[in-house]
Amino acid sequence: MGLAVRGRLLLGMLVSMFVLHACPDPDPVPVPVPLPAGQCQSPEVKVPGKICDRGPLPGNFLSCLANDPSTTAEADAVMPEEACNGCHAGIEHAHPYAAMSCSDCHGGDGTTSNKAQAHVAFPKDSLCGTPVGDQNSWQKVNTLKTDCASDELDALAATAQGAALLRWVNPGDLRVAEVGCGSANPRSQMGGCHQAVVESARRSVMQTFVGHYNLPRFLAGMQDRSAVVGTTTVDDPNYDPSLDLAVPGIAPLQGPAADAADGTIAQVMDEYLPRHCPTCHTANFGKNDSERNYRSSGCTACHMLYDDDGKSRSGDLTIPNTGSHPVQHVLTTRIPTRQCEHCHYQGARIGLNFQGLREHGFKARNYMSYQEKADFVAAEAKMSFVQADIHGHGEKWYACDEDASKAGDETPPDIHFEKGMHCVDCHTSVEVHGDGHIYSTAKGQLDIHCVDCHGSVREPIKAGDDGIFRTASRGTPLRNLSLDDEGKVVLTSRVTGKLHPVVQIKESLDEADPSAPMSVMMGLQKRDDGTEFSHTDTMECWTCHSAWRLNCYGCHVSQTTLSHKDPNWTSSQPNHQTGGTSNRIVKGERFTWDIDSYFLGLNQRGMIDTMCPSMQMFLSASTSTYNSSTEKYDEADQMTYQPRLNQQNKPNFGWMPTHQHTIRRFGQKCSRCHVKADNSNLDEVRATYGFGAGVTVPLLKDANGTPYDLSRMLEDDGTPISEFAHEGTGPVPAEVRQRAFEVVAPY
Repeated sequence: MGLAVRGRLLLGMLVSMFVLHACPDPDPVPVPVPLPAGQCQSPEVKVPGKICDRGPLPGNFLSCLANDPSTTAEADAVMPEEACNGCHAGIEHAHPYAAMSCSDCHGGDGTTSNKAQAHVAFPKDSLCGTPVGDQNSWQKVNTLKTDCASDELDALAATAQGAALLRWVNPGDLRVAEVGCGSANPRSQMGGCHQAVVESARRSVMQTFVGHYNLPRFLAGMQDRSAVVGTTTVDDPNYDPSLDLAVPGIAPLQGPAADAADGTIAQVMDEYLPRHCPTCHTANFGKNDSERNYRSSGCTACHMLYDDDGKSRSGDLTIPNTGSHPVQHVLTTRIPTRQCEHCHYQGARIGLNFQGLREHGFKARNYMSYQEKADFVAAEAKMSFVQADIHGHGEKWYACDEDASKAGDETPPDIHFEKGMHCVDCHTSVEVHGDGHIYSTAKGQLDIHCVDCHGSVREPIKAGDDGIFRTASRGTPLRNLSLDDEGKVVLTSRVTGKLHPVVQIKESLDEADPSAPMSVMMGLQKRDDGTEFSHTDTMECWTCHSAWRLNCYGCHVSQTTLSHKDPNWTSSQPNHQTGGTSNRIVKGERFTWDIDSYFLGLNQRGMIDTMCPSMQMFLSASTSTYNSSTEKYDEADQMTYQPRLNQQNKPNFGWMPTHQHTIRRFGQKCSRCHVKADNSNLDEVRATYGFGAGVTVPLLKDANGTPYDLSRMLEDDGTPISEFAHEGTGPVPAEVRQRAFEVVAPY
């Protein structure tokens, strides 16, 4: 090693020692008590005085990642020495389970300390259309992550030099992961490594994003329910048409078809979707532009943790304090909920709801009367909000308590989150990595259900002959479930290692009074013919146990096609698939919401499920043309607040079965679904089954000028008003509704 390299190494070690040992821990958390062997501190830390906000990942959790107690001494391999370590002194060993060098994963030349020779070269002038001539290497890394759209990353990976560059920045990107993580890695000796997962993940809904495209396009009458477009070009060589929701392949949605007439439903839909939606899939790096939006792509979108602020706290002091960086250079399976939220704050918002947060930044107040607005402002004054500007939405966008002046919480976190569990403690690898097939929606990859951990009303869960618990649907091993010394089921958190007792429903019912509410609601009851039944035979567990849900009503998508004074003008709004811009400006806004209504329907399993008034889009389009005579722009409407139409030319408002991830021990009352003896809740029960709660927005009217009831899925005679986008879903059957109306609510 040369003198200069040794000098940099010594300086880096000295600075690292000072930074890591001489300074106090900057995290605003107390020093935790020693944890049992194999456990880590919780990554969830509240900010004092801010009940809705969370602090950065605590130092003790990061130390646990870098020195993972679940790694056995035999597997804790030493990172091979390369010249890289001279400059990057203090960097963590990303893969402590195998003796892998920097260049094994990232490429480059690890034998030289000459930076120009060791590093993979970036383009000198332009990267994905962004000028980079005056940027340093770290700035170019950030430009690649923020400015390169999915198609541009595809084009980059299609050349040898571009693939080397992408691997240099992120070996886990699925375009190059065969080398970074799979069988072509130099250390694998063609032994596979994670190749099977790489192949499967390329077809996972996490990569393809199909459900966010084919469902809204189906509701607009543009395609059937089977996926045809997504974020990538991929085929399934083992396509099996007998699998529910499986498709043989998809192509990227790059924008409207070339022959799409401007200002039509189809054109506006395909203009809007790739401009506003595809920032939360593993085929690109996401936004990387604001707090809680920082992440990587591919495998490392999950397995390389990013703190909320995107700042590095690595021992590698060459990493700047600007841009987007992993919090440490460590690959991990200890993936906390906050990492999942970096994507899952959109769509069904389950990453937020799970933590007891809900969106509040709607446009509802713009359409209220004076008194309604005054009441709304008064109610808002009692709410508690996330004070940080997260996900780029500004203040007062996310609420965690509806009325801080009262005891209790109207929108509490899911009980599993409250007890210290994380998304990965329940969800299996199949639900994330996929099973190798391409599905039209995420429902094709579903695996885990409540009964897999908690058993049924008839029997507790049982391990197989090999002692391993498995999911009922796919037989996926649940290796974090086991029996304690007393024979009780426990779950070991994949994030903290904490042991959680797992309640078995059958055992709880056996111990309960037969007349207790729990026994009546869940237990086995006798029919007149002597047969037994339980609500759980036809209802998902969360149908009753969801404490609350956020219902969003009305989504307004507006497009302006601008014929600018400058004929070369284009909007700065990018197409996240192609990276291109156009002379169209497309915006989206939501009208109103509530947390009071509760809707039921049938899911694809034929079970009664909670329903979401999903994607109720109303489209507007206009032109703005520069008039050289008046030197002004002439405005013209093409359509205004037009609902999507199905192939029979009827308005289509989406309804979707969704598990809201707001489970509590005590959920919905019987009177939500059954009428009280005095009929005082009849209107509420009718609304539950889809007959409408009277949710209207003055601007959204039918051809007769009557405002649409956005909470309504059924006509008075029970006929569905619009189609249900998910295959096999629909309203609660009429005969089931009738039986429910005939049963008097006992509670």
